[in-house]
Amino acid sequence: MTTDARGHYNKTAGIYDMRHTSPSTQWLRGMESRAIKRHCTGRVLDLGCGTGYHLKRDYFGLDVSEGMLRVAGSKTRRLILGDIAA
Repeated sequence: MTTDARGHYNKTAGIYDMRHTSPSTQWLRGMESRAIKRHCTGRVLDLGCGTGYHLKRDYFGLDVSEGMLRVAGSKTRRLILGDIAA
């Protein structure tokens, strides 16, 4: 990920979830939640976890943005700062 994108996510982390409350996004997040519940057991690593919308206390989250991980920290302490491509 470019540093420009990382900077963008760092700047918008505090309002990211608020910006994604449209009915279509909520529908998609519901579909994602049902798929996670149906298919994920044991240890789960959410790659690109962002603000941690899907994180549960026993999940791990990885994201490139420190700002996003600060928000996700209220959902779990199992967070990794890193780039998926690396």
